[in-house]
Amino acid sequence: MDDKKDLKASGQLSFEIKSPLEFDLRDQNGELIYPAGKILTPAEIEDVLSRGVRSAQQRGGHSDADFRLLAPYDEEARARLDDCFHNATVIVEGSVESIRTKSDPKIAALNELFGTYLQEIDSDPANVLASLSSSLEGRTKDECLADRSVRLAVLGTTIACTLGVNREGCLSVSVAGLFHDLALFESLEERFKKRIARRRDSEDDFRQHPLHSAELLHEIEGISADVRLLVTQVHEQVDGSGFPVGLLAAQQHPQSRILNLADAYLTLVGSLEWGHEIAPSDAMAYLLYHAREGRFDRDCMNALLKCNSIYPIGSQVELDDATTATILRSSVVDHLCPIVRLDRSHEIIDLRKSERSIVRPWFEPTRERNRLGVEQFKHVFWQR
Repeated sequence: MDDKKDLKASGQLSFEIKSPLEFDLRDQNGELIYPAGKILTPAEIEDVLSRGVRSAQQRGGHSDADFRLLAPYDEEARARLDDCFHNATVIVEGSVESIRTKSDPKIAALNELFGTYLQEIDSDPANVLASLSSSLEGRTKDECLADRSVRLAVLGTTIACTLGVNREGCLSVSVAGLFHDLALFESLEERFKKRIARRRDSEDDFRQHPLHSAELLHEIEGISADVRLLVTQVHEQVDGSGFPVGLLAAQQHPQSRILNLADAYLTLVGSLEWGHEIAPSDAMAYLLYHAREGRFDRDCMNALLKCNSIYPIGSQVELDDATTATILRSSVVDHLCPIVRLDRSHEIIDLRKSERSIVRPWFEPTRERNRLGVEQFKHVFWQR
């Protein structure tokens, strides 16, 4: 038997004996046959060839060939994602203004917008995550907060999709991510001046802001009770150390654990008023450590690793030959060996199959990033 077999019926997928599958394989009805990461035996390859199968990436009318790990991003999709991101920030800022003026927020396009995001995540989650890597510099605090809220919604939704959460649940994660910090917008300060703390002047008051955000959501027609519940629990930790209530895992909505992890990641790598940027790969390693210590949901952490790798998509690394590269995609079978695009030549390389390896994270000298020492891993940095 040849080392490789081609499945013509599913976009010319290539199967290589002794190599892990890059994607889930499913039959024509979408039922899982073999999961990503499995090494197929010759008999199993023959079985796959005799059955109509498709990869998990072959959805939304796209062929699997469009989603080979070594393929560049779809520029048309990238343009759509830029439009979606802009429109989402407009929705958040418009909703805040509507609440301030006691008018009716117009969010009829919200489900349609995140329906588009779900399609893009389904098609190529790496492209979606890469679209979140732009800087927040040069904006007002409210603009930064709206921007960050969209990032949380998109990252949380990507994790939810990776976990197999249904469409309704993914949309709840999206909306809760958009509005989780509603009470912290400075433009609402006059209306809630005596009730909401936006800074660390009063830690007790600050820790109540999720409840205030959920209260404000009562004023937005069409926001479900599930979304309001998720908003109150974004900062709860599975070990009971979070706020505002200190709920244990069994008391939390499962999807709030997704947002809790995504929020912690964005806090670590962000550059807003509450902290400094941490190298993305250090942030991932740090969150993995605390997940193993029981502070984050392990299934959520595994999903974040699966879609984002230990070297997050969009971040830059230095290779052992002193060249630099940008993380293009996560490997489904080895989180330490992602797919990279060399910065100079733009060649795309699967590090699992290359003699090159990552030495360290790399970033522009003008952009300060903090590296975490071993002792710092024991401290809590994500509860802003």
